[in-house]
This record gives sequence, structure tokens and C-alpha cells, in this order.
Amino acid sequence: MNLEKILVIADRDDPRQKALRAALDLTRGTRAVISVVGFLFDDMVQHPGLIPATTARQMKATMVRDKKTWMRAAVEGIESGEARIRQTVVWTRDISGWVAEHAGEFGLVIKSGSRSEGLMHTPLDWQLMRESKVPVMIVRDHLRKRPGRILASVDLGSSKPTQRDLNRRVLAAGHMLAQQLDAELHVVYAIPLSALAQDLDLVDRSLMERKAIRALDAELAAISEEFDVPRKNIVIKAGPPERILDGQASKLKATLLVMGTRGRKGLKGKLLGNTAEKVLHLNRSTVLALSPH
Repeated sequence: MNLEKILVIADRDDPRQKALRAALDLTRGTRAVISVVGFLFDDMVQHPGLIPATTARQMKATMVRDKKTWMRAAVEGIESGEARIRQTVVWTRDISGWVAEHAGEFGLVIKSGSRSEGLMHTPLDWQLMRESKVPVMIVRDHLRKRPGRILASVDLGSSKPTQRDLNRRVLAAGHMLAQQLDAELHVVYAIPLSALAQDLDLVDRSLMERKAIRALDAELAAISEEFDVPRKNIVIKAGPPERILDGQASKLKATLLVMGTRGRKGLKGKLLGNTAEKVLHLNRSTVLALSPH
């Protein structure tokens, strides 16, 4: 994961500008370039016939000026260190589409968290995680907390090359960020088990976990050595993945949860969501989602 160029989505509803502060936490001591982008759109300006063209142009210019003024004021009091902050206003209705199109220019996309999800409404947080080809961080709080703990979620039960590669990238990102933030890295593997099977106590979860630990002993040792994770910090639990991740993150008071996402779309995505999206709903940790692509 490259932190030399970061895209931060400006949020007028966040007086603390958590996304920008997170970018600065991640790039402390470097000369990274942080592009703060403020998105803007108004239907009336874009519909000919509703108002005169001259009025529409004036409205758009005024709104853009106001956005730029707010962004300058929001950034002004934040210490940037050696990082360089650039500010841009983009006129578009499709924020996730614009980010997906331009994400290749950046190594990371950061946005402050939102809890606006609903049955038939996919919030911007979810859209970004599904469509961006670069890692997306949804920020909930400060990254440099004490004690600092980062939780990396991996799927050790899959033999698919794409999942194995995603596991390595999740672990590598967790390791790098733990060093950058002076935090302790923890790893969790959630053995998928339906909520119904768990709640009805239909499966011996302890037996499943013990078998997995024995079967994965060599792989756990390799992870411990390569990514500098004490074996005691690697946990295997059976249950619904979102519940396991939420529980572990809460137990550790994890500042950051690093995980992969599958990018499920369409009606299935709206009804079922992805584990990363469910974790966003359940947990208060900052989430870094990596796409398998």
C-alpha cells in the first residue's frame, strides 16, 4: 500500500476533519501529497429550463467559491508537518464514480465514517469500498491512540489464489501501519458459522477452533515470523465473521481494523452486504478495506 499520495474526501459535517487528520497521522515524517477533494452538486443548476442559464452559472460559481472558502478554513488550523496538502473542488453527483475513475492516481482513499445505511440505500462508504481499486479507509476516530492496536482480518480457510494474495496484502498493510503508528498488530481468522447455528448451539465451536489451530500451525508460525506478530496475538474463532470481528476489535479497543472486501453488487449486495460493510455498521473502529482486485 502506497502512502505517498492520498485522496481525502472533505466532509462539511465533520468539524474535526477526521479523514484529513488520519492522513496526516499515516504520513507523519514524510513528504506525502494529500489531495483534499470537496464534492459539490446541485440539480437545479444542471437542469436547463428551471432557471435562466446566466442564473445557473452564477449559482454554480457562488457555490464553488463557498466550498473553496470553507475548505481553506477547515484545513487552516491543522498542522500538516512535512506533508503537502492540495485542495480541489469537484462538481459531480457521482462521488464514488469519480473516485473510482481517479483512484489510480492515489495509493489510498480516506473518508470520515457515516452511518446512513438502509435496506435500499447504499451509503457512499459502501460504494467506495465496492468500486475503488485502491484501499479505502473509513475513519471513525484518531489513529494515534495509546495503547495502539491494529487488528488484521484474514481468511485462512480458502485455497483460492486471489484470497491468499488478499490475505498477504491485508497482513502487509497491517504490519506497515503498525510500524507507522507505533501500534501492536493482532490477527484474527473468523471460521464462518451462521448466526442460527451459533445461537442454537448446533455446532461445537471450540472443537472447530482447536482443529483449525492444529491444521494451520505451520501457516500461523509463518505469519508470526514474516509479519512480526506474536503467536498470542493470532486468534481463531468460529462464528458469523462480522460478529467475530466486532467482538475482537471491541475487546482489543482496536484503533484500526484491516480487512478485505469482495465488492458484492446488485440486489444481493443490497440485501446481504459484505462483511466489511456489516462491520462498519456494528463497530466503531476505523476500517481499512482492501479490494481483491
